[in-house]
Amino acid sequence: MKRMYAFLSALLFSVTLVAQNNFPPLHTVQAYHRFNALLQLPINNGEQAKFYTDRAIDFVRSGPLHAEHVYALCQRLNKDNQKLRITKRSYNNVVNRNQFDQLYNVFNKFSTAIELYHFVQQRNMNPTLPPVVHPVLPPVVTPVHDPFMNQEEFSYVIADLRSIPFSRDRFERAKLIIQNERLNMSQFEGIFLELKGTSYLFELLKFSLPVVPNTSRMYKYKNWLRFNSERRAFEEILLQY
Repeated sequence: MKRMYAFLSALLFSVTLVAQNNFPPLHTVQAYHRFNALLQLPINNGEQAKFYTDRAIDFVRSGPLHAEHVYALCQRLNKDNQKLRITKRSYNNVVNRNQFDQLYNVFNKFSTAIELYHFVQQRNMNPTLPPVVHPVLPPVVTPVHDPFMNQEEFSYVIADLRSIPFSRDRFERAKLIIQNERLNMSQFEGIFLELKGTSYLFELLKFSLPVVPNTSRMYKYKNWLRFNSERRAFEEILLQY
């Protein structure tokens, strides 16, 4: 047992760093863009860290990836419990499991690294562990625009919004989504619906105007506002676009 702890301790304090922007390719172009988008999400407070963690977990469960990708996602977080959730959920999909031990270095506490170590040992003893599907390298293309969020991902986003009881918090989460995801007009409308009837819809519509793919369709949402003063103000803002 002492030898195992000594081994893990050496791993924790080794200088094993993942080179920035030097990751192995992901299995699709879309996965590559989702990964880069995650690395650019802001993490300035607890709510943003929770949002980032949930999105990172959704990503690592979605398809093949490398330990280096998981390391980079975890490195942006401060709390060990959030990093542990991501690393555990990623294990089934990590292609280079022989390098999974590098993830012990991402934790602040030695005890958390031990917890992940025991988790890995249990998974290795489990004969029902599904085989890893090795990634198919994406074609060499340079998309002009990132793809829109697919419907499955958007359903997750809407469910997350609906789970927030207070309008103010839902408004802040909606701004995060709009700021960091590429949405089509139907998806924008789905998010507006979650704030319809609240005092925050007007602010959300103004916030969305610079990034919506079709500003002419925003006139429709003027009629969703509760007060004539808001409708007039929004109409004046629309004339600038």
